[in-house]
Amino acid sequence: MTPKKEGDVINISQSLQERLEVLERLWLPLEVPGKVIVIRPRVPGDDYTEIGSNNWAGDVKQKALAEAWQVTDLSANDATRENIETHIGNVSPHLVIHYDHGSPLTLWGQEDDDLEAGIDENNINLVAGRILSTVSCYSASGLGPVAIAAGVTSYLGYTEPHGFWTGYEDAFGSASNMANYALLECKTTQEAFDLGWAAYDQLYDQLLAEGGFAADFVAPTALHDRDCFTLLGSATAVACPRNLLCIPGGPDMVVHCLVGPDAAHCLPGNPDMMIHCKMGLPDSELPICGALPENVVCRKGPDMCLAGPPLRIREVIEDYPIDLLMVDLDKIPRNMRKAMMNMLDEIKRER
Repeated sequence: MTPKKEGDVINISQSLQERLEVLERLWLPLEVPGKVIVIRPRVPGDDYTEIGSNNWAGDVKQKALAEAWQVTDLSANDATRENIETHIGNVSPHLVIHYDHGSPLTLWGQEDDDLEAGIDENNINLVAGRILSTVSCYSASGLGPVAIAAGVTSYLGYTEPHGFWTGYEDAFGSASNMANYALLECKTTQEAFDLGWAAYDQLYDQLLAEGGFAADFVAPTALHDRDCFTLLGSATAVACPRNLLCIPGGPDMVVHCLVGPDAAHCLPGNPDMMIHCKMGLPDSELPICGALPENVVCRKGPDMCLAGPPLRIREVIEDYPIDLLMVDLDKIPRNMRKAMMNMLDEIKRER
């Protein structure tokens, strides 16, 4: 989510520009937890999955649940190619996370206690429009570029073998999980990558400080994992879907919706789909106007679609009469509601 920054205070003596910036941070978050599929084979006798990756992915699953994501967990023999394809189609996740072995063009799954190709160049198109993050060997060197060419928004992975040492699996797991934790907290892919890189850096320094075996043998593996960790595709993408922004516009209810795989309640090309819009009043539903362009504004009544860029809070304040703005107060921390309403009133007076 987009949390209120520490120290945010609305001060009427601030300039309108400064108060707008504060108001943006107090507004209900533009990003909310969405749906994630976690793929994590556990092959009997395979130390990498039994001791390491399956458990690390289990921690990621718990993080996702704590952040209120809808989680589909494909663990061990549930991580078949058929299940992976079926759940991506049925769940329509915003984020796909994979932990297991990889090869230059394959992310491996599992069937009947043995590895099988889970995601490769033949079905990577199923992940188009989404973020894919994997802790596995090699795949960012081959499948990563193929994925981006196939329409995957962003790909985080490793261009060379990803390793860890027995006895240090928890430390390596914490480092490898850092980027995925960031994605689940609605940070951008670049922020997630930077945090993952820094986690390996920190692990390397800790192992050096430990000295002996840890410094001589284990630390170089942490450095290697860091150096082959990479981000492909969009650096500004966010895995969390965006809230619908609902504005009472007189007799017509105006709803702005980002249409595509990352839209919260909107599917393009389906005239019978409904946009569900929570406004702090009784719920209202508006029909989508047929097959829509990437960014649209739909108005209640005759099918009337206006193409336009996504609306941010600043644009709403600047482009619409302030008395037509409505805030879902249930989404605003109680201790900030009065300050936010005062801010809106002050901006209205200045307008």
